[in-house]
Amino acid sequence: MTGPVAPIPPPRPDVWAINSVIGSGSTTGAKLIWVLLVLVLPIVGFIIWLMAGPRGAR
Repeated sequence: MTGPVAPIPPPRPDVWAINSVIGSGSTTGAKLIWVLLVLVLPIVGFIIWLMAGPRGAR
C-alpha cells in the first residue's frame, strides 16, 4: 500500500518571473530592479486594494 499523495502546489508566476530575470543577460543593476519590482508590486497592489477596494454592506 502507498501513503497519501501530497498535492502539487500551483505554479507561482512571481517565482517564474524572478527566475527568468536572473537568467537573463541583463546587467546586475537591471536584474536587481526587476526582481524588486516583481516582489514589491503585489504587496503595493494589496495595500491599495485594502484602502480603496470595494466595501461590504454596512
